[in-house]
Amino acid sequence: MTIILTVASLPSLIALIPHTTRVLPIGDSITWGALPEGAAPEGGYRKPLAELLRTSGHKVQFVGSLHDRSFADDANEGHIGWTSGQLREIAPVTVLRYQPDIVLLMVGTNDLAHGDDLATSRRNLDTLLDALEPWYHPTTVYVASVLPVNNGRAMPLATADRVTAFNTQLKSIVAAHAARWQQVHYVNMTERSGIDESDFWDGVHPNASGYGKIADTWYRAVAW
Repeated sequence: MTIILTVASLPSLIALIPHTTRVLPIGDSITWGALPEGAAPEGGYRKPLAELLRTSGHKVQFVGSLHDRSFADDANEGHIGWTSGQLREIAPVTVLRYQPDIVLLMVGTNDLAHGDDLATSRRNLDTLLDALEPWYHPTTVYVASVLPVNNGRAMPLATADRVTAFNTQLKSIVAAHAARWQQVHYVNMTERSGIDESDFWDGVHPNASGYGKIADTWYRAVAW
């Protein structure tokens, strides 16, 4: 049997080629998957999220410059202790290098811990979101709310009121970018995941249960 290919048939054929979706997890130590000192890396939310996506038939590849060797597809940009301003600095080069299809952004805890004012964080987040969705590559960005902080000794400035104020501003920033036809979505991580105090090992960083809830929430937000 002879199969004749024409220019007109190419779009349909291309659509049949399996596409690997590149996912960029970017943020701070929660994206990295911080655990108590001495504990072996477990990939934070990234490992269970990868398993959920692949089990449901999605072909994905996590991208980023960091590796914790917790599982095969461990690439990420989870920088311990980083603020929105520091992520803003690396975002343009990171996106150009990896050209992700999906970005999962968790940022803000360290802004609060360092006492950054909301106006400074807003400027950083505006620039960061613009960089994460470049004109040269279609990218969808999902932005998580800051998780509750229950460790006044380690982070005395990250009070419940400041977390709420930050999240309110973060939601408005995302809405403003979405109004400009950018593909950016706000994910209320605390509300949608049901995460609570029992899901943290130090009041700031999730334990295995908490990371599992974050993974499930990301999955429900991004699964296509």
